[in-house]
Amino acid sequence: MESLPPTLYKYFGPDRINVLQNCLLRYSPLGAFNDPFEGQPEVTSLTTEARARESLKAILPQETRSAYDQLPAEARAMVSYELWEQQLVQQMKSKEPELIRATHGLTPMLRSLMTK
Repeated sequence: MESLPPTLYKYFGPDRINVLQNCLLRYSPLGAFNDPFEGQPEVTSLTTEARARESLKAILPQETRSAYDQLPAEARAMVSYELWEQQLVQQMKSKEPELIRATHGLTPMLRSLMTK
């Protein structure tokens, strides 16, 4: 991020000297501007591929355990947690590119919601 300028200029009449004396700053509401796109960020992507991979890696252990715990007792008796985890991790790795594409596919929808 660039450093701030050493001086900030604010133009107003002498009757508004209290702005400087009281160190006041006013932010205009976005509706006061004549540009309909003023204040709307440009969303190009919800996340980077690296961050999406990190997120998947971070939630996978907890979600794996949660999914296993929700299996019926009969199924858990037939499949150990270690085998369940191994299979699920393998499946998730094979689906990772598809999951990342799906995340990127949500960006236009989010952009549309932000402009309404």
